[in-house]
Amino acid sequence: MKTSVLKKGIALSLILLCLVACLTLPLSAAETDRVYDPSDMLNTTETAELTALLNRLSTEHGVEMYLATYLADGPYDDFYGDDYCHRVKDIEDTDAVLLVVTYERLNDTYYYDMYTYGRADSAISSKEVDYILDRDEVYDNLKGGRLLDGATAFFDLSIKAYEGRVGVSYAVIIPVAAVLGVL
Repeated sequence: MKTSVLKKGIALSLILLCLVACLTLPLSAAETDRVYDPSDMLNTTETAELTALLNRLSTEHGVEMYLATYLADGPYDDFYGDDYCHRVKDIEDTDAVLLVVTYERLNDTYYYDMYTYGRADSAISSKEVDYILDRDEVYDNLKGGRLLDGATAFFDLSIKAYEGRVGVSYAVIIPVAAVLGVL
């Protein structure tokens, strides 16, 4: 009798262990997909922090957020967004925002660009893209190699732009709303 109970307990424990493993594997794999950092510009803590931020923003606002980093040995080439979409993760058919940061070793310079897909492409105008990329908290941090701070500011502004609360559209809405007495 003791052997039968012991076998059932072991079998039940193994089943529970398998269930827990099956439930956590897809979640952890999905979390790491948001930050693609083959160039190791981020340390483990920064990667985890950015991953958590991107997961939260993506879930709360219905637009996928991604970051990709690259190293360039020669002169900077603006193909990295396409490379990410075609070789790393196919996001072209989703509502998504992608920040690509490239470090060019030759000139010791950081370059960055924003790519939008799906509804994000129409929701965020080219003037808003310029507004986001030129903001001091984005520009100064990314150009200075402070990727965590720059990316955090970038994604916060991107969400606001996606929802029509930043840059050009926001600057137009506020005065019009004030004139109409909405505010």
